[in-house]
Amino acid sequence: MYKMTKNKLIINFLQTTTGGGLQNAISFLQTLIDEKKYTKKIIAIVRKNTLIHEILKKNNIEYIAINDNNLHRFIFELRHRKYFKKGQVCFYPFGVAMLRSQDYLINIGGCAFSNLFYPEINFWGYLPFYKRFFKYLKDWYRKSFIKKMDYWIFETEILRRRAIEFFNFPEDRTIFINMAPSTFVSKLNTDDKIVNKYKNLFNKKFVFLYLSVAHPNKRIHLLPSIARELLNLGIDDFLFVTTMNHKHSYTRAVLLEVEKNSVVNFFMNIGPINQDQISSLLNSIDVMCNLSLLESFSNNFIEAWKMEKPLVVTNADWSRSICGDAAIYINPLDSYASAKAFSELILNPELKLKLQEEGIKKLKSFNTPLKKNLKYFEAIEHCKKIGNLNKNSRKNIFKYLSI
Repeated sequence: MYKMTKNKLIINFLQTTTGGGLQNAISFLQTLIDEKKYTKKIIAIVRKNTLIHEILKKNNIEYIAINDNNLHRFIFELRHRKYFKKGQVCFYPFGVAMLRSQDYLINIGGCAFSNLFYPEINFWGYLPFYKRFFKYLKDWYRKSFIKKMDYWIFETEILRRRAIEFFNFPEDRTIFINMAPSTFVSKLNTDDKIVNKYKNLFNKKFVFLYLSVAHPNKRIHLLPSIARELLNLGIDDFLFVTTMNHKHSYTRAVLLEVEKNSVVNFFMNIGPINQDQISSLLNSIDVMCNLSLLESFSNNFIEAWKMEKPLVVTNADWSRSICGDAAIYINPLDSYASAKAFSELILNPELKLKLQEEGIKKLKSFNTPLKKNLKYFEAIEHCKKIGNLNKNSRKNIFKYLSI
């Protein structure tokens, strides 16, 4: 039986499983290990046999490991009071409060569910009714357990302001902490053999990379029509490269669009990329893309700037608030205008250089991984001092929508 911990900070990694959230969690943990100041003061909750679990074991950081499925997570959350004392702080790099943790633990964590704060965007509209119903049910669950938090960390100021002004989040219990470049992505982490492998694969074409999982919110399915318009403009020395799971239903839908638009030779899905190969992949391409309908934040932005690659993104308030002058903005629903923007990057080296320079400048406004971790721990200490949120404030969160 695991003994009850004393007053250690609990770090809950159970909800950090894939994508950018996982990458940020690993970067947070690795920076914590390098600093060595806090490793003896924490206890982590982690899924067994995951990368985070291996890092914790390797570095002798105290942890509780749960079988890697939602049933065991559910059971652990119901029983977590056996392991932790009332008033301990639980930090969630990403996710919502555990079951039965309200007013027992002091919950603080990252709040990155952007669609919950943009109800005017029909985020699940692409789904049939029965699938949409389950997504709405999941969002209801997330809202319910976000309300059980005591302090919220936002990745962008625009999302934090929306939470306060439209959804009654207590302003003094929210904070914006700027993101930091992942420790995985760096020119120092490139491997010349891997870079050459990708360059040979891409056959010296001008490469637009969309580094992303397969998900309709990413709007990768719009790329084939943009590629078609590029061909209509007389440009044929380009390649759109994606990193979707080959077996995913959305990947199949995208590839069907590729065939419909007759751009098979201008589109390549290379599948998911291991963390240790991301830098090498980025070093072998020309431009990064992110055409998402909505994001809280995207690692694509910082990855592009850190590897000195131009960036093309969706024209929206959330993207402009993050990227400023360090991106080209497009409406991917307008395939002709988007193709014109892409063609400018191919034909105008000066524009490409300008975006690279703006990206380098923009990167300086972000935290270093160490500075970001220090800000996390400052917020955690503050949260510990002010304690649990009172019931009246809590019940009003998400209650009144004034958009």
